[in-house]
Amino acid sequence: MHGAFIGAFITECPSVSGARNWVLAHRLGAADERRTASRRTMGVLHRAYPGQRLRRTPLGRKTEAIVGPRGPASLHTSETLTAMDKKTTAHPAPTTTSDAVNGAPCWVSLMTRDLEDAQEFYSAVLGWNFRPARLGDEFSIALLHGRPVAGIGALAHALQVAVAWTPYFAVSNADEAASRIRERSGTIAVGPMTFSAGRGALAADRDGAVFGIWEGELFAGWGTWEDDEVPAWVRLRTRDAFEAAIFYGEVLGWASGKAGSCEVEYQDEEVHLRCGGHVLARLSSGALEAAADPTIRPRWQVIFTVPDVDEAAKVAVKLGGTIMEEQTTSLGEEITLRDPEGGLFTIAPRSADVGQGALRT
Repeated sequence: MHGAFIGAFITECPSVSGARNWVLAHRLGAADERRTASRRTMGVLHRAYPGQRLRRTPLGRKTEAIVGPRGPASLHTSETLTAMDKKTTAHPAPTTTSDAVNGAPCWVSLMTRDLEDAQEFYSAVLGWNFRPARLGDEFSIALLHGRPVAGIGALAHALQVAVAWTPYFAVSNADEAASRIRERSGTIAVGPMTFSAGRGALAADRDGAVFGIWEGELFAGWGTWEDDEVPAWVRLRTRDAFEAAIFYGEVLGWASGKAGSCEVEYQDEEVHLRCGGHVLARLSSGALEAAADPTIRPRWQVIFTVPDVDEAAKVAVKLGGTIMEEQTTSLGEEITLRDPEGGLFTIAPRSADVGQGALRT
């Protein structure tokens, strides 16, 4: 699990050095998982489309998404930002809770190569403030209007691990969820591991999309935003949304019929994950072929909302970011960006209509 995620949720880490060693184990363990998987002869069985035969994709290819090549180098970040004075702001620690909708998205995090540069970039583009996490200077919590939005942590420069945003999903039992992932040809890169606040693991689905699972304490209110204050949500861009919905449904307990579980709805080419009347995640088919960057594999897309999409994109480009894709959806204009270190994220409008569309239908 990403260090930023650990820093976000561990409220009383008994050993900071031990936690950092766990982060290092994650990086090395993911690489080891890739090497091991690349030697396997068994692959993942894909569904055949009309005119196609069933085919197997080597598991080694799938796990490359976990430790894939590093994104483009920073273009330039030489300007002194006027947002520097709001980059790190003292805020009281947000309330945590153990109550979570089983299978629902519960957090997003970024692992990057330079924490300070990342704070400057995202502060300017998304209007975030930051507070230190309990694990020290290498981790921070992003805040919007004082509410936790995301975690950011620093990667070791010597390790060639992809800079990436990752979503996490709440589970009632991390060990059982990890077993279900393996049984369904997914990959567990690291974990589950135990911390004072709970247990977590980093995984990839059958098509290589990376996600995390977490059993334990959460930030109270994350994901249950007001209609006009929806700072973050997630979408799976995958080869087949309906096939992916079956995988995640079995792994995370979607549509299980149990009290409080998330429900799944099918609308056109999308699958919607609904929890308590809110659509917390969307799964979209066919997005891989239409992506502007042909190297992008199936992935969980982390979407942040902003008052002005075009203006935020201009700021991102000015600070060394790259526009990867622009599209108009039922929720409005969306622009996918690559930050200066290679992390992909998407910006969408922040408005009452979009908020209702993103989380409530």
